Amino acid sequence: MKRLLLLTTLALLIFGCRNRSDLDAAKTNTTKLAYPFKPAYSINWQPGDEKNALIVLNSLKKYASGDVKGAFDNYADSITFLATIFILKAKKTA
Repeated sequence: MKRLLLLTTLALLIFGCRNRSDLDAAKTNTTKLAYPFKPAYSINWQPGDEKNALIVLNSLKKYASGDVKGAFDNYADSITFLATIFILKAKKTA
């Protein structure tokens, strides 16, 4: 029984170890990806001006604290929201 356990463990160690270069080659594969659908946005995204993120976060903070009117201070008089399925055009009311 001990020999069977020893042989099984030895076989698992020998055949269970993978070559490290195979794993590294899989990680560094730099072939171009073939997407099934064409993306509606640029894959070469670059971050924009951080002032815009600050405006959005301040608006969200006002909304979360309950100041709904204050949350819309930085919005324009009309808003167009474009999504994949629908388009929303709305006007700001007083």
